[in-house]
Amino acid sequence: MKTRKINKNKVVSWLDEQSELYTKIMEEPVTRGTVLLVNLIAICIIIAAIAAGGALIISAGATLCAGYLVRRLNRRSE
Repeated sequence: MKTRKINKNKVVSWLDEQSELYTKIMEEPVTRGTVLLVNLIAICIIIAAIAAGGALIISAGATLCAGYLVRRLNRRSE
């Protein structure tokens, strides 16, 4: 089985490219990295809301994860 080595520079350049769909929706330039961060934040918040009733540890962890991702998004915007 042949393994493929992922080039970090290719991934970073792909994330920094403009997302056509979200750019049309937002009517301003949006990168794929920003789209990925926003979607991950939404997933963490959904997990926190679902887990709040039964597993407070998971809910707290998901909330902390969402907070960290928001912090990264804010740093990226500056």
